[in-house]
Amino acid sequence: MTVLLTAGLVLARVVGLVVSMPVLNSRSIPVLIKALIAILLTALLAPVVPQTKLDLGLELLLVSMLSEFMLGVLMGGGMTLVFSSMSIMSGIVSTQIGQAASMQFNPTMSFMATPVGNMSIFLALSIFLGSNSHLVLLEILAESFYAVPVDHVVNPINGVQLWLELGQGIFLIALKMAIPIILLVLLINAFLAILSKIAQTMNMFFSVGFIVAIYIGLILFSFVLPNILAYNHEVMNQALLEIPKLFDLVGGDGG
Repeated sequence: MTVLLTAGLVLARVVGLVVSMPVLNSRSIPVLIKALIAILLTALLAPVVPQTKLDLGLELLLVSMLSEFMLGVLMGGGMTLVFSSMSIMSGIVSTQIGQAASMQFNPTMSFMATPVGNMSIFLALSIFLGSNSHLVLLEILAESFYAVPVDHVVNPINGVQLWLELGQGIFLIALKMAIPIILLVLLINAFLAILSKIAQTMNMFFSVGFIVAIYIGLILFSFVLPNILAYNHEVMNQALLEIPKLFDLVGGDGG
């Protein structure tokens, strides 16, 4: 009975992580695949994590499972929250280079994005997987069962504080990634404003500026994209180091 109770609580935390972490939270991955991943991780973790010593009643068991699920969501969702900086950056860049009108609905991510945005997010997710950051997140999940054992009824609401800390710098991060394109468009507009004063019969902003901003903007973006992805990867690594703070916030032992 103790083994089954422990496995159920472990499963709740694992499911919370699986449904919220980058890549696996995509709608393009079938629910059956997510369920199999959660069951496999539970089968690997349940026998080795500290076993519950409490005889939980039905009501307390449901509360504990909900708390475990929310803790998993806080861990996986924290990383997804950091990924939103790429979406903000791509939105800023697309607006600056005149691609805002090409917004498309991305069914796998459930949001509107431009071709530049879809490409940026796809490459960022590829780096997330290629650098084994998803395995680091799973390692943090395994460590969480020792820092916050499953027989502790945690208070996951306190973990929202970490989300606030991660989220408060997201716009600044996106702005840092988009600043080269913003400066380029500013220079193009300033140059065309001077030309429009020289040749007042020509409407430079509409006849030339729009085309120049798109082509030069895309060329510059292709050059700075590797640096953007490298900076985003650095931010992701920093976020992975911050995730264990959750264990203290929700009432764990910190160990």
